[in-house]
Amino acid sequence: MICEFFESNPYQSCRAVAGFHIPTLFERERYCVAGDQTLCPTFQLYSIRKRPLTDQEYLSLWAPEPQRRSA
Repeated sequence: MICEFFESNPYQSCRAVAGFHIPTLFERERYCVAGDQTLCPTFQLYSIRKRPLTDQEYLSLWAPEPQRRSA
């Protein structure tokens, strides 16, 4: 089932993130167009916040934490 936030326009964007956001290929294949959209971290946080996510909120879900260098 296709995610309710997925727009299959030429850019394949996600309305769960504020502004213009193009999900990664991993996100699209795993959550946007196949599988269970409720397992998507972006969908889950949107459902809690009840509003589109900021870039910072989105990145906190998908980007790894920076590693600290030991001195």
